[in-house]
Amino acid sequence: MQGVGWGNCGSREREAIIRRHVAHSCGGRRRGMMTPAKWASSWTRGLIKGLSRHVPRSTRGGRLMESVKAADAPQLNAIACSTAMRRYVLQVNRSMFGPRLRREFLDVVVRERVQELNLESKLALATNLSPKSANDRAVLKTLLLSTSGHELTCLKRGIDLSQRYTVVDCARLFEPDDLEQIFDHISKQETAPEDERPILAISDIDDTLYASIHDRSFPARVLYPGMTTFLRALAQRPGGGVVFLTARPRAVTLFTHKQLERMGVETSTVVSGSFFHLASHAQMAALKFESFTSLEKFYPEFRFVFVGDSGQGDVRLAEMMLKSSSHVKLVLIHDVVSKQNVYKTPADKRAQLRSSAILVFDSYLEAAVESLKAGLIDRSSVVEIQEVIQHELARCKPMKDGFLEARLQEFDRAKQLAKDYV
Repeated sequence: MQGVGWGNCGSREREAIIRRHVAHSCGGRRRGMMTPAKWASSWTRGLIKGLSRHVPRSTRGGRLMESVKAADAPQLNAIACSTAMRRYVLQVNRSMFGPRLRREFLDVVVRERVQELNLESKLALATNLSPKSANDRAVLKTLLLSTSGHELTCLKRGIDLSQRYTVVDCARLFEPDDLEQIFDHISKQETAPEDERPILAISDIDDTLYASIHDRSFPARVLYPGMTTFLRALAQRPGGGVVFLTARPRAVTLFTHKQLERMGVETSTVVSGSFFHLASHAQMAALKFESFTSLEKFYPEFRFVFVGDSGQGDVRLAEMMLKSSSHVKLVLIHDVVSKQNVYKTPADKRAQLRSSAILVFDSYLEAAVESLKAGLIDRSSVVEIQEVIQHELARCKPMKDGFLEARLQEFDRAKQLAKDYV
């Protein structure tokens, strides 16, 4: 137990405390049967509780850091991944030992010994940072610059999937010089050939994932048939994923995550907007484009597919994306329907947009066929999407004024289109 620093506590008492906390944490199993990360969590919890009982408050932090500094590389990684360390030390504004020790812990583990950390440890640390803090931004920068290749992609995606913050938040908060260093490091990484790169599907939420603001084709907050299956098909290649790019303010991001979970949408990333950009569709498009630009710089190893709607500036956003980036392989716009059951985009406007590589669709089976033609999904995915849509339409409750009949006609037209490719 050398280096633990338990003050005047005797060796037997020290060992008894650790055994008790280890046994409690692992359900009575022997330490030899535990994984290193689980043992480290138990060891750290026992250490912290022992310090809180037997060491004066003024010296607890110093004794804890002595133990961390004395750890070898495997122990350091296990401690960094432990639940106890995240709970008692790393929680922002809730650290048991205060912000000063939290900063010291991050300085020792990341800035001094970052080369000893594995990917799991870096993910555990990165997802417990707050980019609003200058010190945490410096720590995150060190983690990103010390990681390369596939592990760097995993670290970035892990941050985005943590539901705490995203790489776009980092782009908004980091100093320009720091961002330039990070983007330069990312751009130097090797990437796969264009056709072999994974796909990052970028999707709007309102009137794209479900009927919400402008669309009356389905009842409010009803998921469009086949939408989630379609997104999953786009992201099915190893490393692929989904990012929801919305104009909703960041203040409601947690609500958005919970809403998506209630609707059965799998774990994903939500990139939010702000209250100040809700004034007009042009401002919404401008902020979303800024977010997309950051995503593209953070993820040059991906191809992008954008799925939006014709209700709130997404057509303008699509035009900007296609003009600025060669990594956008497909743009799909779901056409909203008015209260009179009339499509917003007439046939001549659809033809004009198609000539600009912006494809307007009614049924997600149409979107799947266009993705198949672009080589982004396979035939089996189109068949699955068709079956899912047929099943979900059969379960729809009757709608007045011929709305359900119109949706069935859309599906029939899409099936005729799919016959030529499936």
